[in-house]
Order: sequence, then C-alpha cells, then structure tokens
Amino acid sequence: MSVQEMHRWGWILIGMASVLGLALALLKGPIVIALGLAGIAIAWLYSAPAVQLSGKGVGEFFLMIAFGVLPVCGAAWLQSGVFDLGSLLIAIPVGIWVMLILWINEVPDRKADAANGKLTLVVRLGLDHARLGYRLLHVAAFASIVTLVAMNSLPWWTAVGAAAILAGGFKAAAGIGEQVTRPVLTKSIEMTIGLQAVGSILLFVAAIFSH
Repeated sequence: MSVQEMHRWGWILIGMASVLGLALALLKGPIVIALGLAGIAIAWLYSAPAVQLSGKGVGEFFLMIAFGVLPVCGAAWLQSGVFDLGSLLIAIPVGIWVMLILWINEVPDRKADAANGKLTLVVRLGLDHARLGYRLLHVAAFASIVTLVAMNSLPWWTAVGAAAILAGGFKAAAGIGEQVTRPVLTKSIEMTIGLQAVGSILLFVAAIFSH
C-alpha cells in the first residue's frame, strides 16, 4: 500500500470504530467515548511526526496499553460496570504479548531505525539488553497470571499453561543476538506471534471456566 492508501485506510478504520463506539456509548454511557478517545490518541501519537512515540523508546509500552489495558479493561467494564484489579492483571499479559511482537520485530530493523533517528527500545538498549528485556517481560506476564491464580480469579491450570508460554518465550529470546542468523530470528518472531495467540486463547478459556 502507498502512504496515501494507508492514510486513507486508517481514517476509514477510525470512522468505522467511531460509529460502533458511539452506538456502545448510547447503551453504556460516556466512559465508552473516553476509552475510544484514549485509543485514538495513542494511535495518533505513536506515528505523528511531531511526537512519534514509536521512536522515543516508549512506543512499545503505549502499544501494550492500546492492545492490552484498554480493550481488556474496557470489555470487562462493558460487561460488569467496574474497573478492578482482576481486569488489569489479565490485561497486562495480553498487552505484553502484543508488545513483544513489536519488540522482536524491531531487531532486524534496528540499523535502519537508528540511521533514521527512530530510537526504539531495541536501538537504545542494544541486543544483549533487548534480549534480557524480552525475557523479563515474559516473566512479568507470567507473574500477573500467577497472581490471578493465587487470587482464585483463574483456575490453577492457567498457571501451568502460562509456565509453558514462559518457557517458549525464553526459547524465542535466543533469536535476539549479534551472531544470530536471519532464519533463527525469523523462527523467534514466528514463535512470539504464536505465543501471543496461544496465551490469549488460554486466558479466554480460563476466564470462561472461572465463572
């Protein structure tokens, strides 16, 4: 797609989401609009040349909010009418797993990004620290799920599944390094995408069985 086509498609998607959001606002109230505006603001600030959070070393965390905290907590609020700790804890791993897809995809782009002044976290940290950060984020996602299990908010077997995802994340982290070949990195990228999908399904099923 050309830049113009991408720009046009972006506005079309925002328009479609806004129509659906307004319909929900009529049913649930103005908080829906606030959540929608927060999402639009992050989307704009992430890429807008004047701000470009994507190149400031914080875009990754805003992505976690946009694809984890906002949709998960927003969906929970739509169904329950409250924001609570349980909603936040289940949103954290969802957001982290999406964030890690961006994180590991920054690895092959790091030299081009640095040359163009796009200082992503991978560029700022370097590959060794980026690999450590990747693993620590998987640990944070695992800790959030274990906390939910300890609170009896999710069944015990959720922690077992989360441990398997954590192990997969540590294996995928091996694809981040100076001496790593492109096929190995590609495999790690694919594994990261797969872990996000499996993890999200795990939490979805666990949430169903928790009630």
